[in-house]
Amino acid sequence: MGAVIAFPAPEPEEPRRRRSKKRSNGQGSIYQRKDGRWAGAAYVLTADGTFKRVPVYGKSAEEVDAKLTEIKSRSNRGLPAEATGWTMASYADYWMEHVASPKLRPTTLVRYRSSVARYVVPAIGKRRLTALTPADVRLMLSKAAATRTAGRKGQPEDERPTVSPRTVQQVHAVLRAMLSQAVREELLARNVARLVQVPTPDREEIHPWTEAEARAFLASARAHRLHALFVVALALGLRRGELLGLRWSDLDLNAGQLRVWQTLQRVRGDGVVFGPPKSRRSRRVLTMPAVVVQALKRHRNVQEQERRLADGQWQETGLVFTTATGRHVEPRNLNTAFGRLIARAGVRLIRFHDLRHTCATLLLAAGVSPRVVMDILGHSQIAVTMNIYGHVMPAMQQEAAGHIDAALSEQEETGDDGDD
Repeated sequence: MGAVIAFPAPEPEEPRRRRSKKRSNGQGSIYQRKDGRWAGAAYVLTADGTFKRVPVYGKSAEEVDAKLTEIKSRSNRGLPAEATGWTMASYADYWMEHVASPKLRPTTLVRYRSSVARYVVPAIGKRRLTALTPADVRLMLSKAAATRTAGRKGQPEDERPTVSPRTVQQVHAVLRAMLSQAVREELLARNVARLVQVPTPDREEIHPWTEAEARAFLASARAHRLHALFVVALALGLRRGELLGLRWSDLDLNAGQLRVWQTLQRVRGDGVVFGPPKSRRSRRVLTMPAVVVQALKRHRNVQEQERRLADGQWQETGLVFTTATGRHVEPRNLNTAFGRLIARAGVRLIRFHDLRHTCATLLLAAGVSPRVVMDILGHSQIAVTMNIYGHVMPAMQQEAAGHIDAALSEQEETGDDGDD
């Protein structure tokens, strides 16, 4: 009998990975793994603007297909792939870089960054964006309200005051704006920050100059090289940044027109920055009173003399209010000069911004319509004007009552009882 030759049994073939039906180009591929689970991948947008291949997994081809469709849809709407796993800290970075930064003024952006870095991230930065609750927001605001300010040099920490209610309100506003964007991008179903109320801080009481004080200050400061700046501030209520950013090209001294179109701000980390006014309504064209036109004409002559005396050191900026060598005026230096002029004039000490309040108060007290005052100041809404300067309203109401009283009394004195 012949020898029996044993052949090795063939090894079992690995089951072929099952693939789903072919998907369109760019929609990602789907296949079954060795462990039986299904997987897929597609190229989608990332936070830095590039595209990368992102895998998804599921128990069936249909589940993976749905996940791929979802991430592709989000990518097509401009939502980065990382959005699904964002924490509050990572979303805050994304929001500041891609949403807030392009549309906010430099000074506002600095304030927003500070609020996020000091209050939002330390309190809720590790929290998942989608897991944030009203209780988390309330806890964050409580921690912010308990934060101590820097205080005076050498002042013990327990004696330093806590931050103002206005600061807490601003922190809440920043978080609310951030989460509103997440809702718009369909990352969240609701904005939990809107469910948390914060106390409205008491409006800061303003102390504008009287007409006599304003006159006394201008008379005392007449010899100062920036006298015209203070005239414009008191007559037209321009903000400090609007005054320092004013250019000769923004003025038409013959027509008596002044255009508020840019501001000058010193921004922490960025230095001096020229930018647009505070809001769309802050971009405005104003009619200058004769006293302003005359002051600016005198100022132009003074600047021409300084240009000649600079002897080649003059730096042409096109700005109306400059240093003696043509450079921009530092905001802090203007505040310092203003304080010295107040002391010289012997009038009540006020902040530079109170020149704007003085302008508005004098206009309202003179009977100018609040709507006109709103346009002059560049307020976004009439309610802003009324809320800030409501203290002037009683006097205006008294004057109005006097006009009505005079009109009706005159009618009654005619003896016309209307019986005819």
